Amino acid sequence: RGWDSFAAPGTACQFVAKEKVLASFGKTSEEVKRAWGIKGKEDIFVAEVFMDILAPLTHLKRAFKPISSTPSIFRDISVVTSEGVSYARIKEWIERQAKGYLKRILLVDCYQGKEIPQGRLGLTISLEYGSDHKTLTDTEINPIHQGVLDCLIKDLSLTLR
Repeated sequence: RGWDSFAAPGTACQFVAKEKVLASFGKTSEEVKRAWGIKGKEDIFVAEVFMDILAPLTHLKRAFKPISSTPSIFRDISVVTSEGVSYARIKEWIERQAKGYLKRILLVDCYQGKEIPQGRLGLTISLEYGSDHKTLTDTEINPIHQGVLDCLIKDLSLTLR
């Protein structure tokens, strides 16, 4: 039996490149769900990816970045967004302000509730500062981090919480 026998009528698809089938996918038929003992009403989708065909078509390059021998400094920022300010915009401003010191930025929490005004979001953002060349100190990072906070308050009208 072929791939189509697993899929509900009219739902089977194939992803083809250079006249080779790279993957087949579709919504599982009711007959297959019964045969497998699946009783849920939810739709189930299945896919088969042919890695032996896909891999040679890719142009992957191995990339290696050595682990830094210097420790990082972590700081969290908790803010309430102003109207119309997205996380993407906040992230862009932080990256610009902390350029050269910021190794990673991560949105840790997004909150809406009674403490947050209607139409706004409470965000917690974790920043990792560091250097691959030397150990940074609080004395070096504190002014950079304060500049980030000042920028978010002044330029984006965010409120610290």
